Amino acid sequence: MNRCQRVCFLLCYPCCGIKNLFVVSPEGQLEKSRLLVAQHAVDEEKRKYEEEKQREEEKKQREEAERMREIDRKIAVEKKERKRNQRTKVIEEIVNSEKDYLFNLHLCLETFSDRQKPPAGVDLEFLLGNMEEIADVSQKIVISLETSVSEADLEKQCVGQCFINFAEDMKNTYAPYCRNHDEVITAMEKYSDSPEISAYFNSKIEAMKKQTNVFDMASILIRPVQRILKYPLLLNELLKNTEEDHPDREDTKAAIKEMTNVAMAINEYKRRKDLVYKYKNFTDQTFSDKISKLNLHSIMKKSTRMKGRLSANLGIALQMRDEMFEKEETKFRHLERTIRVFLDSIQQYLDQSQETMRSHTVYIDYIKDFYKDKEYAEAIKLYEVTYKQLSLFDNMKATVEHNVVIPLNILSGLFAAPTKIIEKRYDKMLDYNYQLGKEENDKELQAAKNDYEAMNYQLLDELPKFYNLAYKMLRHYISVYTCQARLHGPVTEGKLHFVRASIYGKQNKFNGHI
Repeated sequence: MNRCQRVCFLLCYPCCGIKNLFVVSPEGQLEKSRLLVAQHAVDEEKRKYEEEKQREEEKKQREEAERMREIDRKIAVEKKERKRNQRTKVIEEIVNSEKDYLFNLHLCLETFSDRQKPPAGVDLEFLLGNMEEIADVSQKIVISLETSVSEADLEKQCVGQCFINFAEDMKNTYAPYCRNHDEVITAMEKYSDSPEISAYFNSKIEAMKKQTNVFDMASILIRPVQRILKYPLLLNELLKNTEEDHPDREDTKAAIKEMTNVAMAINEYKRRKDLVYKYKNFTDQTFSDKISKLNLHSIMKKSTRMKGRLSANLGIALQMRDEMFEKEETKFRHLERTIRVFLDSIQQYLDQSQETMRSHTVYIDYIKDFYKDKEYAEAIKLYEVTYKQLSLFDNMKATVEHNVVIPLNILSGLFAAPTKIIEKRYDKMLDYNYQLGKEENDKELQAAKNDYEAMNYQLLDELPKFYNLAYKMLRHYISVYTCQARLHGPVTEGKLHFVRASIYGKQNKFNGHI
């Protein structure tokens, strides 16, 4: 009976005269120990195998990870190199395109600033606008960019700050140009109807074609508009190819924000101007056109505004105020009133002076009739001087009317459009006040706010310019009038007084002899 048989026998026959199942013989204990040792050896061998296998797997994983890291490093290096190369190309594109743009601006200015006089009706100053100021800003940007990229080390080439430094200058120069661009294109369309004007512009275009690519005047005049809108695109491309740790990254982000704000400001300027011209054109419509556009909505709006005006005038409702606008409006009103008073004063002076001169002629005619049978040289001289002064006065009056009165009447008429816009601005303020008092309709409130602020900002921008130009013109016309009045008044009175004194003195002497 072997060992296994004995174990089975003991398990199957527990009561077969065996005293204790758990009593194991020495041989059994020895066999059990041998089995345990053998099992332990097998387990140990298996454990070592598993450990070796795990070590092999970990080694392979480490090698694979290292290989992947090396690949990633190579990819990162290649990507960084590509970014560096692409960033260099973008910087070159920014610099070279700015140089080309500046060259085209200078070429356009030089072409139209030659000695050839434009045809009648062509306003070059209006067409080119402030292109010269834009060229000056572009020149500064080119110098700044060339200074920044002159560094041999690519890591030190920082161009973002160049745009940040000149953002305000670009907004101040590009905004007026872009704002007037639609009117310039409209003027060019009118010019195209004239063969003489078309030939003039075609000759200029042909001259520019020898040095640059140009199609027509529209393609020349639109370049500043295109350029200011292209800056954010170029800077975004530069940011895309700038590493996270590059010193120019934050400045590039700030430059993108600044250029985007410039573009938004220009669009806002244009929107304000379009809004102002919309209401200006509305005021120019005939009464029948205005009546035809009346509807329930417009009637309700007008009644709401009338109620707002009444409440504000009686002090029942609070009214928002803009002290800066009120100051500009006061100056505008005072200047308008000054021009009207000055015109009235000129007219009164001319009428009274003419009446005085006519009285002198009647008086001289009486003296001439008195001395008609006598030879009296002084009377004849007085007659000649008086009629000569009358002729000089007529010339002076014609000069004053042509060079002062007519231009001032035209200038006075120009106040009508801003006055209408000021009134419309007040209507928009009433609409905004009304919407502020309502609890709902945030959309209508925002629309009313946008319209009011657009007209308010546009007037704050335009009124000072209009005032300064009108004030300079008024000073000029006052000078012209003063020169004419000084030339005529003292000379006339002096000569007439001298001749009259001579006549009266001799007449008294003659009467004494009699």
